[in-house]
Amino acid sequence: MWCRAETLLQISVRAGKELSSDRELKNAEAHANAMFAGIQLYREYMQKCEPMIMAVLPRSAVKHRDDAIRAVWIRAYAWMQSLELLNHTKHIQAISAGNRSLLEFSVDLVLLHTDPTNSSGWKMYHLAFSERLKAAEQLVAFYGAGNVPAVHSEAESFIRREKNSIDSMRKTLWPHAKNPSKAVHPDRWTGKDLFGDVKDADAVYGDQIKASLGMSLAEYYRTEYRRMNWLIHSTMAGVTNLDRIYYSNAAVLALKWCQDLAMFCTQITLKDQQFHDAINDLNAQWRELRRQRDLNYGRLMRDFKAGELPSEDAE
Repeated sequence: MWCRAETLLQISVRAGKELSSDRELKNAEAHANAMFAGIQLYREYMQKCEPMIMAVLPRSAVKHRDDAIRAVWIRAYAWMQSLELLNHTKHIQAISAGNRSLLEFSVDLVLLHTDPTNSSGWKMYHLAFSERLKAAEQLVAFYGAGNVPAVHSEAESFIRREKNSIDSMRKTLWPHAKNPSKAVHPDRWTGKDLFGDVKDADAVYGDQIKASLGMSLAEYYRTEYRRMNWLIHSTMAGVTNLDRIYYSNAAVLALKWCQDLAMFCTQITLKDQQFHDAINDLNAQWRELRRQRDLNYGRLMRDFKAGELPSEDAE
């Protein structure tokens, strides 16, 4: 039922070829509209899970870890609420941003879930302060020390108050490979880039990832991630020599993955919170939810086909 990345590119990149017909465009829009129904279905399920997830108190020994897992899930849930409002393919740029965020949340949750210690949560917690120091230092460097406008004076105050302790924390949590005495701000809380984390997630949780998503995170990253960025960043790769139908088809694919990744985030979070007694029921719920999504998608597409104006093909 769902198109893969290769198919999307084949049918959408039409440089030097005739453009899609109005009928093809309408059909692509219908597929996107049918996929929006799944966003609402999955968002409603996450809404039902929210009280259960929020009711579980973090354990004192791994407080930062447990807090981080819940915070990442809340962000995934917030994106699904936003995506529910982006119910048109003209929002493909924003939909792609949600898709990328949900991939990153999935990676973070796998790494947090598979670390039984507080270490990962501690790193994620402290990255926030490292980020703030980096932002403050860049601001001050832009204006020059002593020339920072009063409206931004807190940046200099923050550096004076926090730089020594944050640099010490950086050396401890993310030591420089060649010079451990050097304080470095990492790209991510793990100290690696995203693809490095993707590979680590596959290594520790690969079977479960494939069972939920149908492929490894590394395969998903290599086939989808760069194309997401084309539609988010200012590069012209996302618009050059592309037919209008590309954006409708890209929306179908992105919305499908947003649903799968959001549900994967929910599955990990509920499993991490040790709902052992209910796990069989939860597995049944997840299977039924996916079945209902597929049924709704098929029904909406049949309704669209039935409502099309008579044509020579239909006669």
